[in-house]
Amino acid sequence: RIVLARTKGESGLFGDFMVLLKAVGACEYSGDAEKFCAENGLRYKAIVEARKLRTQLTNAVNKAVKSMDLCIDPKMPPPTHRQARVLRQIVLAGLADHIAKKVTAS
Repeated sequence: RIVLARTKGESGLFGDFMVLLKAVGACEYSGDAEKFCAENGLRYKAIVEARKLRTQLTNAVNKAVKSMDLCIDPKMPPPTHRQARVLRQIVLAGLADHIAKKVTAS
């Protein structure tokens, strides 16, 4: 099994999201998703779904910002510390309505 959960710095602060991101990235990098999933205890259908979402996101960005001309690179390296920080900020901004607030009994 590969080690995906050991993350430091900004990546470590990203928690489960970074583990998932690294798992999907490592699977894409391997070139054989089914074999990779079997060897590393991942659900192949979940990886396929993540791949579809990645394609949709890439297409949406390309449509919104025509000058970007992004493509999906299966050999893309993991995010840098700066990129991980920005990704974390983006995800947390989208999860603001899921944050619990402690209510004291009065």
